[in-house]
Amino acid sequence: MTLNQSSDSQTELFYQKIINILERHVKTTGAHNTLIKDLKLFRQETPHQACACFYQPSISLLCQGTKQIIIDKNIFPYDKHHLLITSLDIPTNSQIMEASPIKPCFGISLNLERNIIAELSTQIDLRNSNKTKCSSVSICSVNVSFLEPMYRLLSLMDEPETIPVLAPLVIREIYYRLLTSDAAPILLQIITTGNTGSNIRKAIEWLKQNYSQPLKISHLASAVNMSPSSLHHHFRQITGKSPLQYQKWLRVHEAKRLMINNNLNAATASYQVGYESPSHFSHDYKAIFGKSPQKDIKNFNQI
Repeated sequence: MTLNQSSDSQTELFYQKIINILERHVKTTGAHNTLIKDLKLFRQETPHQACACFYQPSISLLCQGTKQIIIDKNIFPYDKHHLLITSLDIPTNSQIMEASPIKPCFGISLNLERNIIAELSTQIDLRNSNKTKCSSVSICSVNVSFLEPMYRLLSLMDEPETIPVLAPLVIREIYYRLLTSDAAPILLQIITTGNTGSNIRKAIEWLKQNYSQPLKISHLASAVNMSPSSLHHHFRQITGKSPLQYQKWLRVHEAKRLMINNNLNAATASYQVGYESPSHFSHDYKAIFGKSPQKDIKNFNQI
């Protein structure tokens, strides 16, 4: 057996162990929170059309099946051999490409914490990390050194009493493995300051805190020390949306959350997120989700 064959067999072994854990803990379709901070699991049993969603700064690992996200006109496919990493809060369209009841699409998402990356980056020699242009998404390779601690992290769900003590330690190891791999450049973008990417990150944070307020590009540009034209160009280049389009996504997603969790009607939810016209809200909602608010929430409640 060659070195590559040995590595491949170890990779498959860890994937099978991980799938066994997911089969026990994720019995229904959809996304599921866990007792482990920042960790979510999902299961889908059929392919589906692209649906609108937000990706936070995170790593997304598929253990079975294939998936892709679409940002503007850019398509990022990933599977068990390729890890998806996002460095900003990004509006995307997400699509399951391969899944079945016999072989569900199983996924793991771990939100990334800036402070852990910053701390570990001071302890690792990152001089040889290849710098890349500012980007919000990267597809990176998956190897055994990453899968092994990921398996141990998931195994803690079988011993929930160990999670408070052991999970933070294993998560730090996962970050370490990523920072010593081809994923280092995209992770370092999360902590980099004083460049275009950090200014766009500040603009996103401003929009998240002020999404219900009228948006003046000149005011936002001033808040992040950019000219309006530079802000518009780089914001769209990095997120796939203009600042105004990004604000619409924030408003519409928050309104959907309010309709589902607080049982608000579409008009009330639209006013709460900053719309002055329910008809304008319905137009934007249908453009993003493909259905009117009433039909979409009705379908959601029937699931």
